[in-house]
Amino acid sequence: MSATTTVAAVAPVTRRVRAYFAPVNRPAGAPTVFDPAQFGRFPVQTPPPPWVDLGWVSKFARKCGTKVDPLRAGAPAATVAQVRSEIEATVSLEFEVWGKLQVTLASGSQQSLWSTGAMR
Repeated sequence: MSATTTVAAVAPVTRRVRAYFAPVNRPAGAPTVFDPAQFGRFPVQTPPPPWVDLGWVSKFARKCGTKVDPLRAGAPAATVAQVRSEIEATVSLEFEVWGKLQVTLASGSQQSLWSTGAMR
């Protein structure tokens, strides 16, 4: 008979979260993606363009809203696989410092980063 051990709760890796924002190329419909395989580590002190530092945030939470449904086949409609029917996720956070870009993002409006002074 083997002994059962319990693992204590894992301590958080960090207590503070810093947010960064990169604009979406709307004409091409392509988001800006940071690929660590291509760029290595993300330089948090001097983010690479077009990434913009939003400052420290609190109450950061990501919630998955993806729905998984059964894929049925055959005469008795037996489940043969699971498929994603809707892919969705939400992110919530609170800015600790407010500026024009933070207000623009929090209100959900679309505004050019050039007019906020963030890309100068």
